[in-house]
Amino acid sequence: MRAKLLLLPLLLIACGESDTSGLDGGGSGAEGPVLDGASDGGSDSGASEVGPRDEGVRDQGAVDSGPSPCDLDPTCVSCCMAGEHCSYSINCQIGEICNQPTEEFYDPTRPADTCIRVTCSGPGDCAPGKVCSPQGVCVAEVCDASGGCPNGEVCIAGACEPVPTIDACVLVPQAIAIGIATQVSPEVIGYSGGRAVPVNAALSITANPDVVVGAGSITGGPQAGAITVSAEAGGLSCDNVLELYNYGPLPAGTSRVVVIAEREGAPIQGAVVSIGFSNGDDTGTTDVLGRFQANNTAGIEWVNVSAPGRAAVTVIGPVGNDVVVVLPPFTPGETAGYRGTLDLSSLTRADLRLGNAAAAFPVNLADFGYRALVTAGIPTTVNAPELGLNNETLDLPESLMMGLGAQQITGDVRRCQGMAPERDQVGCYQARVSGPFGAFYGIGSQLRLSEVTALAAEGGFFQFLLIGGGRLGHALIPYQVHPSPLPFVGNVSGIDCSDPTQLASCRPRYEDFTNLSLVAADVPRVQALVSIPNLSSTCDRQVAVMALVELPGRGLVPLGFTSGYQDSNSGCELTAPLAPANPSPSPTTLPISIAAPHQGAEGHPIHLVAIILPPAGPAGSFDDSLQMLAVHDVVPAAALTLSGPSLAQADLTVERGPQRLTLDSPTLADVITLQLDAPGQRRLIYAPATLGRTDLPVVAGALELPDADEVQVSISKVSSGYGPLFQLGSGQTMEQLEGLLDAAATTKCQTAGSSCVIQ
Repeated sequence: MRAKLLLLPLLLIACGESDTSGLDGGGSGAEGPVLDGASDGGSDSGASEVGPRDEGVRDQGAVDSGPSPCDLDPTCVSCCMAGEHCSYSINCQIGEICNQPTEEFYDPTRPADTCIRVTCSGPGDCAPGKVCSPQGVCVAEVCDASGGCPNGEVCIAGACEPVPTIDACVLVPQAIAIGIATQVSPEVIGYSGGRAVPVNAALSITANPDVVVGAGSITGGPQAGAITVSAEAGGLSCDNVLELYNYGPLPAGTSRVVVIAEREGAPIQGAVVSIGFSNGDDTGTTDVLGRFQANNTAGIEWVNVSAPGRAAVTVIGPVGNDVVVVLPPFTPGETAGYRGTLDLSSLTRADLRLGNAAAAFPVNLADFGYRALVTAGIPTTVNAPELGLNNETLDLPESLMMGLGAQQITGDVRRCQGMAPERDQVGCYQARVSGPFGAFYGIGSQLRLSEVTALAAEGGFFQFLLIGGGRLGHALIPYQVHPSPLPFVGNVSGIDCSDPTQLASCRPRYEDFTNLSLVAADVPRVQALVSIPNLSSTCDRQVAVMALVELPGRGLVPLGFTSGYQDSNSGCELTAPLAPANPSPSPTTLPISIAAPHQGAEGHPIHLVAIILPPAGPAGSFDDSLQMLAVHDVVPAAALTLSGPSLAQADLTVERGPQRLTLDSPTLADVITLQLDAPGQRRLIYAPATLGRTDLPVVAGALELPDADEVQVSISKVSSGYGPLFQLGSGQTMEQLEGLLDAAATTKCQTAGSSCVIQ
């Protein structure tokens, strides 16, 4: 189990406040020790204190300021009633806590050192401003950016506030390409006192009467050209401008291919374009607007595009003669990056600190494959006998941070490069980034040791990483200008890292990564139950669910995680490693805690995505396979459902000799994607899944199947169908796929033992 679960670094923090196991036995005070004590300022001597302190909590609570008859009854025969004075939660009624800052459900609006009820069975059981969560706990009510705030206030970070004063603003993204009649809505990020907040902004453009400017939107017109867009918010002009590339209608008697840079959104000049027409081929390079036009109106059978620093892309069977191709970045010998710590001081202090920090996921969910989920591992020696690990060396992901008591498990020199995380911080992470800008996030939790020791004893130590039971803290940088990429260096002297064949002996320049330390805010959360029906009849799947907020042009940021596994011992029920006190009402339901959108993410679309892993192979290995299921534009609520056309990986045969792809079994998918990799080269091939057999075009200078060291295949179900994905002006192209991709399955093609077989 351990090897399998190590492959999910992104899913380490999940359920937030949904774990109330401490409440059904007399309160969380009896549940777990705080390794350092809640008020000792981090002066403990380390994780060795776990044993003695696990025997009780009498030495850690608030100082008793006035005994009452029920105050110090260790057996709780006559527990304190709600509203009575207390020193420890163990002396309060079942379902109540002693209201102190060290408690998980501390309420600063109610009297301190008194028993208060935090569990509920309905809305009438909670105090004003609180709602009863699906897990049966009173939690703060979270407002919605669509409205509902009184007196003209606005919803910011889940709470209603007066309209803020804007002191700066930024226009994103940096560039947009549009066709005639295509409508786009650039976004303005407003800042008030250093905090990003939602704003109403006015757009303006350089003179071009054919482009229509509306309320926050721009519609493409008939004249081709580049247009500069500026914005104003709160009476201030924003700090930057946006370049809008308008292409107009397709000129008569021609075919056109427009090439766009993924993430930047700008056209690529000098890209090499080959078009396979039904009456012959044509080749050329793109102009300053990223266009290549051919004087041929015959049907297009395929298009191939390549450019330096980009993966080559082949599109088979595009619809129409006005094609757009988006090239993803591919620079295997260089990377930019960040390193830093995550401050968790806003959360209730506990024994185990967990964190994850990374750049936002690609906006294109088609890139959401195995490698997007699993960051590179760093060999790390973990000495935590309390967790069943005694000087054991593990490959922990670069993005993962762990601390136990005063010990910073991931605070080694390789990660921290001289930084020294403090007691309420966890560090250090490393994160590789690409592109000139994007969003960046951190997510963290603190857990009691008693919540995870049972899992460690079962040999499933890393299982708890998938569903942390502590409160969830969230950090978000909605717009971050990334540093310039740096070339790799050799692990030893004498390695030429500019040679693609030697890259396996090279590494990023971690010591030169930019310092970016984060502070996790204790933002309000929506507690929900997410239903995931019909996982697998073989009862052997693990599933992880993410709530992702979409930040246009910058990526997808996780607001919450949950996970579970099918339990063959309980009728194939979906089981969470750390179940809440009030069990889920359905065997296919998991609890999830979703942070309220904040830092300017208010009002943005939220996508609910499930990642389904197959059973592990020998020694816990995988064949790089996973399934994905997505539901778009979710409104966080008490009950959510992930349903739809769950795609099992289709059986395919890839023939190197004739360069042919054959579907051996029917599929509900719309798109097939082949990814070919060789040292220093990558080629993506898109084809409609309706074709039973696809003959891959042979293109001069392109990476061909016989030369690929690795082949990965994905099938995807998209609400638009295949055709619009490559039609200029459709509004449903590949860089906008985050709201279109309904399901996907990906696997590594192998010579045997895989659903995708290479011959």
